Amino acid sequence: MRSLLLHRAVAERIEGDATIVPRASANLAKWRADGLLQDPHYDEWMHELAQRTASLVAFLRSDDERARELRQVTPLTFVISPRERWALWKRAGADLP
Repeated sequence: MRSLLLHRAVAERIEGDATIVPRASANLAKWRADGLLQDPHYDEWMHELAQRTASLVAFLRSDDERARELRQVTPLTFVISPRERWALWKRAGADLP
């Protein structure tokens, strides 16, 4: 739930900030070069980041299995500040039964 809320917040920002996707791609390239990211995850994220904005936003808002898996190795955490992240996590905890 936390990760989904984080990525939904990121999706809102991507629509208004053209610098996010190139920065995320740069994160992926660095992680791959440093051996911190497996090729399948790199390839899948690069594929998603190359999509039109509307498609990328839909993917980030999705709760399907593939989206859940890729959110575990997201290159997009820089978009949301730590303070905002904690607020999202607090909200996620309140929404859980």
